[in-house]
Amino acid sequence: MAKRARNNALPPEPRELIVKIDGYEQTYYISEHGLDGRATSDEALIDVQGRIIAISKKLKQHLNERLDVSFACATSYSENERTPVSDKPFLLPMNLRKDHRSFMTYLPAAAFWSIPEMIDAGRLTHIEARFSPPQYGSGNLVSVYLMPESKCQALIQERADLAVQSAI
Repeated sequence: MAKRARNNALPPEPRELIVKIDGYEQTYYISEHGLDGRATSDEALIDVQGRIIAISKKLKQHLNERLDVSFACATSYSENERTPVSDKPFLLPMNLRKDHRSFMTYLPAAAFWSIPEMIDAGRLTHIEARFSPPQYGSGNLVSVYLMPESKCQALIQERADLAVQSAI
């Protein structure tokens, strides 16, 4: 029986996009679990709306399209524990479909609660996301970088492999 050849190919380079923040909305939800009320959890969301101003050339059909980004923070409270348990940060998939583009990430509480103030003050104007090449419109999110205009311009200039909106 013949041995299968090992696939020694390097993983594909992540794709990336940069979004200019247009606005955001905040929501908060809290609930009890079970009828005894001994466990409670909450979740806060910041839903950011923006436009894709730069994207990997292989995905240029999404350039200038809207992208929705959801930042979340969740905490669980239990009667048996003295301190609340915060969920650990994690990244959910990037979705790039013809009619909808979005991603979501859970953040630590301190980072999460500082985002609205930084957007309002103009210190955060853009979001860069890196993700695995999408399959069937979805790719694994690898990193998220929130930045001001000055960092965005420098980042775009150093990345020759991005399709860029003509007037940023």
